[in-house]
Parts: sequence; C-alpha cells; structure tokens
Amino acid sequence: MTGQMKGLAEHKEAVEEQNGINELRKAWAQGDDRKVEALEIAVKRIEREKKQKDTSISEMVKEWVLTTDGEWFFCRDVYEALQIPSGRPRQAAYQAIHRLMENDTIDKDPNIAGKYRRRVCELVEMNLEREDIDSVPIDLPFGLSEMVNIYPKSIILIAGYSDSGKTALCIDIVKRNMYNFDVRYFNCEMGETEMIKRLRAHEDVGPAGWDFHAYERSDNFADVIFPDAVNIVDYIPMGDGFYMIGQKLREIHSRLRTGIAVVGLQKDYGNELGRGGAFSLELPRLYLSVNPGVVKVVKAKNWADPCNNPNRKVLDFKLVGGWKIVPQGTWRTDSAREAEMSTHGSRYGGR
Repeated sequence: MTGQMKGLAEHKEAVEEQNGINELRKAWAQGDDRKVEALEIAVKRIEREKKQKDTSISEMVKEWVLTTDGEWFFCRDVYEALQIPSGRPRQAAYQAIHRLMENDTIDKDPNIAGKYRRRVCELVEMNLEREDIDSVPIDLPFGLSEMVNIYPKSIILIAGYSDSGKTALCIDIVKRNMYNFDVRYFNCEMGETEMIKRLRAHEDVGPAGWDFHAYERSDNFADVIFPDAVNIVDYIPMGDGFYMIGQKLREIHSRLRTGIAVVGLQKDYGNELGRGGAFSLELPRLYLSVNPGVVKVVKAKNWADPCNNPNRKVLDFKLVGGWKIVPQGTWRTDSAREAEMSTHGSRYGGR
C-alpha cells in the first residue's frame, strides 16, 4: 500500500509539472502582442503553486516532527511517513527540516548525517512542599524492606543467571504485594501453561488465590507500564545492543508516577552485573545480583537505617520446590569487596 501511495504521489507530481509546461506552451503560442504578458502570468502562477505546495510540505514536516517524543529519526523516516516523492518535494521537506534545526526545534546528531531529534524542553516542576513523602510500603524478600526504603518512581533491578531463581524472586514479590497493590507482571519467556504450573506450585497461597494481572511481553516495556502500579518485568532480553539497557530503564522510569518497577535482567557467568554492565547501574535504587543460592546487594541508594549500609551485603538462600525461598543465615559483608570498599568508600550508595 505504501509503495502504491508513493507511486501515485510521484505520478501526481509528474502531472503537475506537465501541466506547467503546457501552460507555458499555451502562453508561447499567443500572438506577439500578448506573448510576453501571457508568459509572465503563466510563470507567476506556476511559481505561486509551487510555493503553496512547498509551504504545505513544510507544515506537514513540522507537524510530524512535533509529534515525535525526542527519539532520533532520519530524513528518510519523514519522507516515508509523509509519502513525499523524490525531486522538488523532498528538497522542500529537507529545507523544512533544516529550518527546524536553525530555530532550535530539533538537534542534529554530530556523528551521523541526516539524523535528528526533537528538542524536548517541557519541564515538570517538583513540588517540594508536599507532606506525603513516605516510602512505598512494598514487601521484599530476604528482609530487604527493613534495610532499604523504596520511594515512588523507583526501579529495583534483579540480575541473575538463567535458572538462578530470578523468576522465583519476581513471583515471590507478586505474592507478597498482590493484595495491597495493583500488581502487573510482564512475562518474557513463559507461556500460559508454564506460568499456571509455577503459580500452582505455591502451597502458601491462601483461599483468595492469586490476585494480579499477567501479560506476555518481550520488548518495549515502557509503552505498557502502569504509572501507579507495581510493575514487574521478567525480564528485559538484551542481544548485541547491550548498551541500550540504560535507555530502556530510563524509558520505564519516565513512565512511572507513584508506582515502581521491578526489572529482571540476565547476566553472564562470572559477572556481577546484568547484561549491559555499568549501563544498567545508574537508575535502579536497589540492585540485586543473584547466583544460585546467594543474593548480593550491589547497590542500595536509600538506607532504612543510617548506621546499616546494605551495599555489598550477601545472603545465602535455598530455593525449595522451585518456588519457596528460604534464607540461610543472615546478611554478611562480601569479604571479597572489603578492601575495595575501605579504599573507595560507598561508591554505590549513600543514604
């Protein structure tokens, strides 16, 4: 359909050009006493029509650009979206893009030709006189709720190997909070049958049963985040574009209002951080790294107790029956990091 529309647009352009040529021919065919006047009238009409068309294209380009939300786009994206044929129309569209750049409506990528983004200058001013500054009373496993305060718009990240218990932790958070919060669970890899089987394994779910919403989703999670809910994303798949995790987390964060997001992320064997490495570390207020049988607090930003720094703490646990999380012992300092922490201080946290 797009190709047909493009073909029609190019055909229309050719017809209009031919009509202009025909007008000039008719003017040239006038007698000598009217030839000059007829040519001037024809030329002015043609120029006026082209100017009107260029103005129309410019307005369409401007309107399209203003509907973008700060994401990068190429000139060809504009041409294809507005079905602008090659030739003069595209020249007019390119000039419109250039004018938008000159008046600071859009920015140009300094490294990639023909790549632009709308400058988003809207600001949401913080209300610093609010009295309701309580943390979100979310219930987290391992006693983490007593160690870390979680505030609205927070992201909790759980990075783990495959089969390390990452999904079990996500479902455990659902179970702990589904009667007190609107819980939305986005499932990346399980079908309905497997999901039902995992839920039915939980012997401690009472007569009220499970009370949350589950969805199949594997990408673009920010588009479907519920701003005021507990959103659990299990998990974000990262391929070669591992460096994009920071952007994906920022998009999720921007969609939150009073709610929070718990985000799962795969990690490679031998790594502490999830795929994307340090790119995944910036936004989360709580970052957990899970190995089979052990969980580590990589980053905790808001300590519940000013005298108890949760950063770099580790805890052993057992996963019984694939669902029951049983802590083993108490939280202890990660001895392998003690020297680093004493040298560099609390590089990952603060109260």
